[in-house]
Amino acid sequence: MICSHENAFRHFGGMPKEMVYDQDNILAVSENAGDLLLTHDFDAYHQALGFSIYLCRGEDPESKGKIERVVGYVKSNFAKNRVYDGLDDWNEKSRSWLERTGNHKVHGTTKKRPDSVFLLEKAHLKPVSSIKQKDISFRNSITATVNKDNTIRFKGNRYSVPLGTYKTVGSNQVYLYQKEQELIVLHKLTGDDIARHRVSLEKGKLIKNRNHGRDREKTLQKYRTAMIDLFEEEPRAILFIDKIVEKYKRYARDQFMVLEKSIKRYPTERDAALNYCIDNDLWSANDFRDIAIYLSQHKVEAIPEEIKNNSSVPSGIEVSTRPLSDYVKIMGGEVNE
Repeated sequence: MICSHENAFRHFGGMPKEMVYDQDNILAVSENAGDLLLTHDFDAYHQALGFSIYLCRGEDPESKGKIERVVGYVKSNFAKNRVYDGLDDWNEKSRSWLERTGNHKVHGTTKKRPDSVFLLEKAHLKPVSSIKQKDISFRNSITATVNKDNTIRFKGNRYSVPLGTYKTVGSNQVYLYQKEQELIVLHKLTGDDIARHRVSLEKGKLIKNRNHGRDREKTLQKYRTAMIDLFEEEPRAILFIDKIVEKYKRYARDQFMVLEKSIKRYPTERDAALNYCIDNDLWSANDFRDIAIYLSQHKVEAIPEEIKNNSSVPSGIEVSTRPLSDYVKIMGGEVNE
């Protein structure tokens, strides 16, 4: 169950504030007049990530109608009478079906395409870092506190964590997990690796990774400058990149790698993707990549004259410099002819 959540958050690029579930004994032991009694592992996971839970009543279609309709749509439009060979084949065919049908066709009621609407809704998802150690259970972890000298104590010894892990404001608690002879230090909220050490059998020792004492800020500043140089509009590039650094302090380098790869792969979509991210407050390299991919797959060569003259489109805007939001509206069917 936890692995499925992690896969979903990674696929959609974020986590919603509330998760809606059908009653399932994998995640809930009982629903005591609204007071949920969750299974131990799922309760620890839900508390760590901080999302709220809405558990549908048993045998109550009114509380889960939207969920059931989506399941029914997939069953009848994709799964019915389809032949597949194994889970990998199923996943591959389902992704193809989503691209050409499930997420691509205009919805009969909303008159919008799901893939276009999702780009707007994605801005409201909470960024999360997927738990990398799927075999690590919160039940088998213990809590420790990062000291001012960027070390943690474990069984009579001190173990180093990267410089800057200790914060003067906020929580400095981490999870410790021992796997055979390896000590793994995990971020308490995201489950990401902070440090790994071989467990010492001695006492009173400082076990230190030499890389943990290096000041990586100077190197990060050079990387930041290189990222800015990849864009034409320097002021907007600075704004976007500085927002990324502010939002993903520990993962700025990883964000830069995603951004650099995306620009090299989609150079013609670079500026449009940048402008869309800024205009919609999407401060993430993953969002930039997803928008660049979308633009590369949905190129608009010209705007029909009757749409271009529509009152909902601001006058005086050249077609070549129209904001991406107008294209999304057009493709989503929001413009009235």
